[in-house]
Amino acid sequence: MNQPANKKVLYLAILALVAAVLVGVNSIVYANHVAQQSNRNWCALVSNLDDAYRQNPPTSPVGRQIAADMHNLRVRLGCP
Repeated sequence: MNQPANKKVLYLAILALVAAVLVGVNSIVYANHVAQQSNRNWCALVSNLDDAYRQNPPTSPVGRQIAADMHNLRVRLGCP
């Protein structure tokens, strides 16, 4: 191959690599955004249940476990 053809191939290869990296980064950012939005959608329900369990603590072992799990989920989701 002559010199200008080599430069074109190298340029196209670099351009393809940059495009692939940008698509990958964009996919990761979008997936993170969707996951955070999903977590926010659950916060109202989880917070209401956790508050209800705090005001009226369950008396059964299963109820106490559910209350503890609900509180842990609230903390993990970062709900107010």
